[in-house]
Amino acid sequence: MNFYQLRKLIFTQVDFPAYVEQEFNVKLFRNDGGDYNCRCPFPFHKDSKPSFSLQYRDGGWKWYCYGCGTGGTVVEFVMRYFSLSPSDAVAKLCDQFEISNDPKSYIEAMKRAEGTKSLKKEFESEFIRISSLCRGLLRDYPGDKETLREVKNAYVEANESLEKSDLEKLKNVRVKINRFLER
Repeated sequence: MNFYQLRKLIFTQVDFPAYVEQEFNVKLFRNDGGDYNCRCPFPFHKDSKPSFSLQYRDGGWKWYCYGCGTGGTVVEFVMRYFSLSPSDAVAKLCDQFEISNDPKSYIEAMKRAEGTKSLKKEFESEFIRISSLCRGLLRDYPGDKETLREVKNAYVEANESLEKSDLEKLKNVRVKINRFLER
C-alpha cells in the first residue's frame, strides 16, 4: 500500500471528533448541521470563542480554524500540532489507530469505513427529520409553552443520543414528536 492509500485510509477510518476530544482535552459542540465547533486546540492559538470547526465531508472529517486560517484532514492536524512531516504524521496515526500497511488490512478497513459511512448517514438523516419536525412545531405553534417544552426536550434527547451514538434512542425521539403532533 502506498503513502496516498494510507492517507485515504486514515482519513476514512479515524474518528477525528473523538480523537480531538480525548487526546487534546477539548469539548466539542455539535451544531444544527451536524458539524462540530470548539475552541482551537493548538497551543499557539488562544481562543475566547469557538473558531475551530470539524465537518464530515468527502467520506471523512475535515477541520478548519477560522482564527488560524488553516485546515485539512487529521493528517494535516497532526502534522501542524506536533510539527511533523507528512510521512511521520501518517506513521504516528497508523501506530496510534493500529492501521496496517498490509493490503489485506486495507481492504478490510475500507469495508469497515463503508459501514461507518452508512451508519453516520442514518444518524444524520434521523437528526434532520427531528430538526424539521421541531421547526415545524415552532412555526405552527409560536409562543405555545407546551410546544416549546416538547421541542426543547426533543433537542436535548436528540443531542444526547448523538453523543452516545444511540440510534434507537434517536428514533424514539422522532416517535415522541410524532405522537405530540397527533394530539
